Amino acid sequence: MTLMREKEEYPFCKSRWVLRYRVKDDVPPKKESHGFSNVIPLYPANRRNNFFSLPEGTSKLMVVPVPLLNIVHFHGHLCPELAVGYRVGLVAQKELGLTREKAKDFFVLAENMTSAIDALQFMTGCTIGNQNFFAYDLGKHVYYFGSFPAGSEPRQEALRVALINPIVDLSHQGDIEKRIVAGRASAADLEEYQQAIDDAVREILSIPDESLFVKSRVFLRPPQTACRRDYVKCSCCGEVVAVQKTVVGEDELLCQICAARKMV
Repeated sequence: MTLMREKEEYPFCKSRWVLRYRVKDDVPPKKESHGFSNVIPLYPANRRNNFFSLPEGTSKLMVVPVPLLNIVHFHGHLCPELAVGYRVGLVAQKELGLTREKAKDFFVLAENMTSAIDALQFMTGCTIGNQNFFAYDLGKHVYYFGSFPAGSEPRQEALRVALINPIVDLSHQGDIEKRIVAGRASAADLEEYQQAIDDAVREILSIPDESLFVKSRVFLRPPQTACRRDYVKCSCCGEVVAVQKTVVGEDELLCQICAARKMV
């Protein structure tokens, strides 16, 4: 789902959610003729296998690695950008040895707010809640992986991974997307759209790293994190807000929303 604002420059305006990727119906799960349910299990029945078949489209099966299957279960569906995040996570694991067990020593910066960041949080253990995953929506699949400094060195070397293949672009399906959003899509439309998604995912999972990404080493200042937060009530709305995020008014502490309203 993508949040579409009528006026991008205003955070508070009329908005709507637009379905971008996998199309699902609301019927109860049932067994298909190929023997798999349309409910995605967290783990395969045979844990010794490295791959598992994931239902796709109307009649085919997509074989995905077990770690990706777990990410799909966490995220809710399989889409091209989730697959990109999975591939980026594999690069970080290979280049830096970044695992969930080592997450406390690392940080991740992302230049987008897409499904890819769910894959990376699941794979690396670096999360927004743990204050070692930071996302800035610049619209680019660019990611930085670094470690927190042990000493006082202000700048640290980080791995930069940038997507250079426009494989995630589904603009050629724009007309079908519009019909889906408007509720006018036919069964053939849905099948064609699903096939485009599955084709993109399959290619993302199969092509080599150098066809997807450019990797480099850069130096940057690790982000600042707060060990704990103090809270107060906003003097205007009465809602609880972190002191570090308040705006000082005339003998009052305001949340940023109330401070912005007073400036209008």
